[in-house]
Amino acid sequence: MGRGFGFCWCCYKPKVKDRFDLQPFLMRRLPIFWIMGPPGCGKSTLACMLEKSSKYNLVKISDLINEEITKGKFRAKIIEDCLKKGKFVPDEIIVTLIKEYIFLNYANAKGFIFSGFPIHLRQAKLFELEICKVNIIIYCTLVLDSLLGRMITKYGEINTEQVRLQFVEKHKSSQSIYKYYEHKTLKVMTNYPPEETVTKLISDLEDYWGYKFERLYNKN
Repeated sequence: MGRGFGFCWCCYKPKVKDRFDLQPFLMRRLPIFWIMGPPGCGKSTLACMLEKSSKYNLVKISDLINEEITKGKFRAKIIEDCLKKGKFVPDEIIVTLIKEYIFLNYANAKGFIFSGFPIHLRQAKLFELEICKVNIIIYCTLVLDSLLGRMITKYGEINTEQVRLQFVEKHKSSQSIYKYYEHKTLKVMTNYPPEETVTKLISDLEDYWGYKFERLYNKN
């Protein structure tokens, strides 16, 4: 991560821990949910529905990245270089952006839902090392044929071989996370209509984990 950009990551040491005190946030013990899964599996739709029912802050990692780019500061250049070369944004930057968001928003929050996070096990471990433990991981998945059908409906023509390769790669990284955090991971098949999927998810979260939700996801 971060290699080949003419930049030494050992020299990049974010000072967020010094500038932003997360101890008051940690004392509140707010629920932390991660929602992960392959592109096109419906995790964003599920996250929005869960946000409405839980009243937790929904944080899309892609939004944090785009907001950082618009600021045009030091990290923005690194992020843009990574995206142009088809590389992942360095985990250290992603976790720092999350840390800053939490610091600025925890006072009025009931909990946090991070959509599109983590993308691999190292990123997950870094989050827990730098911020706090995750409470629940929601692992969205579906069979490949369903994913292909969904993407064709949405985009029309697609490169099916590329989608297959991306699916396999994402499945491997997700499985490594799932195995490491199996005791706190809910595996959700998203082949079904979103309302049916989120209803079952909320039922599992309430029955087995003790969280309470409002059934607001199907209201305008």
